[in-house]
This record gives sequence, structure tokens and C-alpha cells, in this order.
Amino acid sequence: MQGNEYSSGAYQMLDLICPAAAAMSKRVGGFVAGLPAIAVERPHALRVFEIGCGTGRTTLALLESREDLVIRAADNEPAMLDQARGNLSQHIGQGRVQLIEADAHPPCGSFHLAVKMWWRRPIRCIIFSKPIVTKC
Repeated sequence: MQGNEYSSGAYQMLDLICPAAAAMSKRVGGFVAGLPAIAVERPHALRVFEIGCGTGRTTLALLESREDLVIRAADNEPAMLDQARGNLSQHIGQGRVQLIEADAHPPCGSFHLAVKMWWRRPIRCIIFSKPIVTKC
């Protein structure tokens, strides 16, 4: 896989069902790119929780939108996470993405943003931009 190529049959089907899917993911990335930087002591400081990451299309758009992101991306479907691991392997290796098998509840930790894309018609995106802190 190179760049934004997805070998996944799931995304080939998604592109047929919803031709605007790739553009919508890029719009989410564009929105996040426009958010103000967060002053912290280390790089990659904007912590994002992505709900239902699927094979990683929106995750990739978020990562490409700005360098200071780290994402914890969750999906409850192991097959989708396997595809996401392949599609995001470079970013996983850099420590910018952690994939977890989970439902929509945020894992332990704190996040600056939570993102969820719905690919059913109409396509929707929700971005929660208030800090989220979960305790375990």
C-alpha cells in the first residue's frame, strides 16, 4: 500500500455506496487542522479519540491534517482493525496511532477531541471539542 491507496474491499464498496466518503474524511481533517495549537511540553500533543475508526480512512485524514496529533482509534470489529493496522502501519510505528478493540466509550485517559463519522446517508460527523477525561 502506498499513500492513500486502500486495498480494502470495504472501502471500494464504501466508495460505490458513498462517493463523497473520501472528501468527507478530508473535510474532517481540514476542520481539525484549523483548531488552535495546544501549548504543552512535548510534541504530538493534541490527543484525539476516534469512535468507529473502521479501516482508518478518517484516521489517516486526521493524521495528515497536522503533525501534533496522537489518536486512539477504536472499533468493535476485529476485521476492520486488522485492515486499519495495515493502512496506518507507518503512523502506528511512529507512535501517533493506537488502535483498540472497543465500543464508543472512551478508554482511560484524557482527550482534547473525540471524532465520529457515520457513513450512512446522510453522511454525518460529530466532533466533540471539549476535553474528555475518563477514569478507570
